[in-house]
Amino acid sequence: MHKSLTPRSNLVLILVWGAVVGAFIFLPTHSTRALLIGIGAAFGFIAGVFQLRALHETKERFLSATTALEVRAVMMSSRSGRLATYTLYAAAGILLLTAFTQNEVIGFELVAGYASFAFVRECLTLKGCIGLQRAQSNQNEEG
Repeated sequence: MHKSLTPRSNLVLILVWGAVVGAFIFLPTHSTRALLIGIGAAFGFIAGVFQLRALHETKERFLSATTALEVRAVMMSSRSGRLATYTLYAAAGILLLTAFTQNEVIGFELVAGYASFAFVRECLTLKGCIGLQRAQSNQNEEG
């Protein structure tokens, strides 16, 4: 199983993205940043649900993936995985469009939106990563 699928990696990402979102929340707030954080979180929830479903549907293939490219290929092999990926693309487009229409500092605001997306998605997929870890442990005990 690729390292990116382990609960430990998932927890590190949760802490990192959570710290980034927390930093943006404690800075003087602009309405656009709050809007982008909300949009990112909503899309992160949708992507997380799809990604969690993909982890469950293609568990055996994820367990055999050893590179990031193999993980991506497995993700794109299921409908849920493709929807999770497409949700990321849609979120990026909507975040960018929203930032442009609000005439804000694009980079700074986009980081806030993407960080909230990633934080929520990682929180939701932690359960799937724990399930993969257990399945791998069971395989190792049996084989």
